[in-house]
Amino acid sequence: LLQSKYWSAKSITSDVTMVSVTPNYVRATVPVRKANPLRVLEVELMQSPPCTEFPGGRTSAKCTCGWYNCLGRPCKHVLLVMRLANERLK
Repeated sequence: LLQSKYWSAKSITSDVTMVSVTPNYVRATVPVRKANPLRVLEVELMQSPPCTEFPGGRTSAKCTCGWYNCLGRPCKHVLLVMRLANERLK
């Protein structure tokens, strides 16, 4: 999934505000550019440490957009924040 067009799509990243960035937690705000009045989405990425049930750890994500719950996969806002956090934590 991360190699799909959603991961590699070019997006405007200058508007994304990284509120909190640690190796296990990322919180960011993503403005919706075509919304009037301006709408700001909140995205959270969390990773729990490895345990016996999940040896590689467990990752979860949340987004306040309406698409996140109905798509069955991460929305473009989550993927954008994942990409930015990956670049920032390198």
